[in-house]
Amino acid sequence: LGVLPLVIGMPIVILNDFDVEGGIVNGTRGYLTQIRYKMNEFNERVALSCVIKISNCSASKMHGLPPQQMPVIADTVSVQFLNR
Repeated sequence: LGVLPLVIGMPIVILNDFDVEGGIVNGTRGYLTQIRYKMNEFNERVALSCVIKISNCSASKMHGLPPQQMPVIADTVSVQFLNR
């Protein structure tokens, strides 16, 4: 497939420690509330960033976002599966 489908409302797990004091760390669970895209040279949407609602976070409110909603930027990870 090569792409990860994103759907508003889908559950999300944070995999990096973004704000330890605010509770946005590896394993934190939330829900997708917004997605920001750009169009590539093939006229396909490519996700640039998204916003996650994290109910149990104590991080400071981000300017322009509702409380408990935090931005997450796109990252690329390579995964290789071996069939043994």
